[in-house]
Amino acid sequence: MMQTGPIQHAVFSGAIYRYSNVYEYVMSQPNVVPRVNSMIQSMERPYIDLTGSHRMPGADVEINDPEAFGTLDSSQMASVIVKDLKYFTKQGEELTLKPITNWVIADLANKEGRALVKAALQQMKSSSSARVGLIHNPAVTQTDHQPEALHIARTVEAVLASKSHVTPAMLTFMEKLLDESNDFEKLSSDSKAMEDLLAKASGLKAEAIKAKLIDSNAFKGKLFSHQAFCKRVVNLQPGQAAVITNGRVFGPLFGNTLFTEDDFKLLENFDMDLYARKVRDQIDEMSFEGLSADDDTSEFRSDVIMKVSSALISREKRSRQEIVFKGSEHSVMNIKPNVDGPSFDVVAVLDPLSQAAQKIAPILAVFQEVTNVNIKLAMKSREKLSELPLNRFYRYVLEPEVTFDDAGSMAEGPLALFSDMPQSVLFTMNMDTPLGWMVEAVYSPHDLDNIKLQEVENQVMGKFELEHIFIEGHCSDFHTRQPPRGLQFTLGTPRNPGMFDTIVMANLGYFQLKAYPGAWSLRVREGRSSEIYEIESVSGSVKEGDTHFTVVVDSFIGKLMKVKVRLGLASVLC
Repeated sequence: MMQTGPIQHAVFSGAIYRYSNVYEYVMSQPNVVPRVNSMIQSMERPYIDLTGSHRMPGADVEINDPEAFGTLDSSQMASVIVKDLKYFTKQGEELTLKPITNWVIADLANKEGRALVKAALQQMKSSSSARVGLIHNPAVTQTDHQPEALHIARTVEAVLASKSHVTPAMLTFMEKLLDESNDFEKLSSDSKAMEDLLAKASGLKAEAIKAKLIDSNAFKGKLFSHQAFCKRVVNLQPGQAAVITNGRVFGPLFGNTLFTEDDFKLLENFDMDLYARKVRDQIDEMSFEGLSADDDTSEFRSDVIMKVSSALISREKRSRQEIVFKGSEHSVMNIKPNVDGPSFDVVAVLDPLSQAAQKIAPILAVFQEVTNVNIKLAMKSREKLSELPLNRFYRYVLEPEVTFDDAGSMAEGPLALFSDMPQSVLFTMNMDTPLGWMVEAVYSPHDLDNIKLQEVENQVMGKFELEHIFIEGHCSDFHTRQPPRGLQFTLGTPRNPGMFDTIVMANLGYFQLKAYPGAWSLRVREGRSSEIYEIESVSGSVKEGDTHFTVVVDSFIGKLMKVKVRLGLASVLC
């Protein structure tokens, strides 16, 4: 039932035709996820602060100096990591914006750590939006004397340090390295085995890389700085694996919680829909003042997307956010409160030549009269207009308080007054009412559908009344969940149960009944309808007896309810 409406629209628009697979169409929609991972789809995840700048104090600390790195606070550590990391990207797309930044934390001497890195790289190869950075979290500490446990990680860092950016050859080497058919004990202890693996990856400066690894302490400092970051900022123990996506932390990961390629794909889709896509579109159009062309790179802008997405997703959801408009001196109107002291802040962004603006303006004017309100009105106008978009005169009938005449009696009521109107134009007077209202013109000496003011001597007047408030709903069979089209309902009182009636439509089982404020009795109409069906349940109502339910209309916004019916005993016996 929930999918019926969208599918009908898809059939009408041609997205679904005679030979389409409807199931595949539904599963391909943006709001349908192909996989469920409670960790990824939960917003209650820890975050790290990525808003620091490389210009902040402490951000210039050398990452190869773990002692100095350990003196930094969390924000400074993250800034040093951001400044130093190199990213794997889809081949040939290193110069494009990457709104999804995955930091994979792993120990490459551990099978699960290698599996996590491999899954991230595999998903990245099929994505144009993701990049992957590697952060090491070795299981050994500086006091341990196990150099073979760091050999694989040191080799990877030597490969990454051989050029200023990650190349396709480096990605190829990583794929060969992460192949589980390798003898990792031999790769960790036998330098000749690692040299042979380097030689198989064409495009690498194998000799330069081997020269960097001659020193047994090379890159150790960087590895232990990474380990300090994992422990202090991400709250991981040595050797534990995790993933940080645009500042959001997933971990520690192990066993059944370890991310697979499909999990990384789900994570990308989830974050793109959450913030990353919108942030990317904004950053892509921005110009950064004071930044040279050499510094304004895709990598720099990808870092900005990562930091902005992290700041947005980690903010307190209920905190007040100050909205600042660029160029506000030309397009923003500030209406100050009438009284000094506490006030409500109202920010309205609207197109002044729109029907919504016609409605909002009088509402804001009434707000200003009934309470202390600080209004900020931002004009978002369209740049080019081929014709005037408004073709109506509009008045919103809303009074701040009840009014009385000179005799102390309540005045007739609020009114909409139109003055200085064009005389030769043909007008129609209509009421713009809530969906649950039935309003009719009860008095007018003129034809309100065809008004020409030049043919009127004095003025055109129409008096409207709220005749009924609708009770609307959808009805379905309790067992088949299909609309029981043709089924008739009655609405009334115990003395007059059939005051109003309606027929359930085939389109989503919709029905509509007239009513007034008060308590009403809803029944299946006597006759053929009551012989076949009886009411099973009615949302928001109270069952009275075996055949009817009491529905209360207690507001002026109408009533929307769901009714379930089932086959009656008589129809079953037949």
